[in-house]
Amino acid sequence: MARDFGKVRTAFWADDRVQAWPERIKFMALYLLTAPHANAIGCFRAPIQYIAADTGLEAPDVRQSLQFLEEEDFLRYCNKTGFVFIKKFLSHNCIENPKVGSHCIKLAMALPRSLPFIAEIETVLKVALATVSIQWVGFGYHIETVSQPYRTPEPEPEPQPEPERGAREKPRASHSRRVWPEDAVVPESWLKSAAEQRKRANLPEIDLTVLARMFANHYAADRANPRTVTEYQAKWNNWALKEKVNERSNGTSRNSTGDTIRELARMAIQADGEPDGDDFR
Repeated sequence: MARDFGKVRTAFWADDRVQAWPERIKFMALYLLTAPHANAIGCFRAPIQYIAADTGLEAPDVRQSLQFLEEEDFLRYCNKTGFVFIKKFLSHNCIENPKVGSHCIKLAMALPRSLPFIAEIETVLKVALATVSIQWVGFGYHIETVSQPYRTPEPEPEPQPEPERGAREKPRASHSRRVWPEDAVVPESWLKSAAEQRKRANLPEIDLTVLARMFANHYAADRANPRTVTEYQAKWNNWALKEKVNERSNGTSRNSTGDTIRELARMAIQADGEPDGDDFR
């Protein structure tokens, strides 16, 4: 969906380099800052044909203008993918609040990892997110983003058993936050711990394996909210404690898959809410 508007700081016209640019270059820079294809992080797909169609410029003129602006350190352009990255876009269109910051993270996570300027995007994004106290953990490797006063001490992780030979990847114990791996499963130790907590709470004994698969699918899709292993386990325990059972006509208990699906949205919202005292035992 196209944006309704794009902002440009008035300081753009006072920049010494901008004043020395030819009119065609200024026009191209302003177009990119306000382009209908642009997004909240200033890195978006803008093939030469798109730009030419929007501006009325010939394709060779578009290429020359992009090359000029890249030499001026205004942008980076990938000819292979057609993606452009405006280095000072977030200076003109600041991240206004944490909700916008979360949206920016989703946009960044959707970018191709093959972009030659992916590291520059991380550098710019981590500074912008810090202004709204959001920690950026990078595209798969650790990056320090938030100053010490904003950090919340994490509890020591519980020791994890050695994985069996040939077992699928499981969440690793660490202080750093990461997204739930797509092929990860709920560890057996977590299933046993959840079953013990249900027993202590006088809840019926149930088969938690279906719920565990639903839990893994839910958090594998939630790539905008990385968490620590301790936090994931707390979320899992909450899901397990809230799982209900129906009664058969003969009085025996069984899991109700239909009820589980209907209750999943409500349970997920409650499990993902603000952490309370039970989330960090």
